[in-house]
Amino acid sequence: IYDDKYNPFENNSTQEIPDEEITEAKIKKLQDNIKYYYNDNNAITTPNFYINANYISFFNNLINRVLYNKYIATQGPLENTQTDFWEMVWDKNVKKIVILVNNTELISKCTKYWPIEVNLKSPLIIGDFKIYNIKKDDLKISEGEPDYGKKTTLKVEYKGETRIITHYHYTEWPDKDVPKNVKFIENLIANVNADVNAKSTVEEEEIK
Repeated sequence: IYDDKYNPFENNSTQEIPDEEITEAKIKKLQDNIKYYYNDNNAITTPNFYINANYISFFNNLINRVLYNKYIATQGPLENTQTDFWEMVWDKNVKKIVILVNNTELISKCTKYWPIEVNLKSPLIIGDFKIYNIKKDDLKISEGEPDYGKKTTLKVEYKGETRIITHYHYTEWPDKDVPKNVKFIENLIANVNADVNAKSTVEEEEIK
């Protein structure tokens, strides 16, 4: 599936990659205590290097049982990996991004790889990417209740092409713990699925 140029590891079963074999050109580590595993069926590559991310695959239905890649799981980008992250998003034509990190961890363990506040004129520039925040809404179960995150509409320009990407920031996930309120998670999933299934006519207008 992958050309040797994009696949620096052996094509065999899942294996842990020894630390001494990890170089900046292959994988940029998030935390020292995280081990990396490689499987040629799951590894995601960009034209420049292997990135530590995996597909989460599903059967299309119970009759045909054809696997397809619906989600990509990866770690929050660091300052020195945010360009790699956006290259993956662009290369895989990702339309929805969900980050599960509270605001404290966003500062200490992950860089702000998207513009937090709405700004239609001054983009966040990451490598060759220009990222505009063109709309931001609170994520909440109903009016009058506290929000559990933000939904942001991003306009991303890259090498003469423009795309609209929806970004969901879930802010109530505690560090080294699990959320106390499952209703927030259920509502987040419902919001993302509704947007995925809806026709993005409004987003298409935003590009113009």
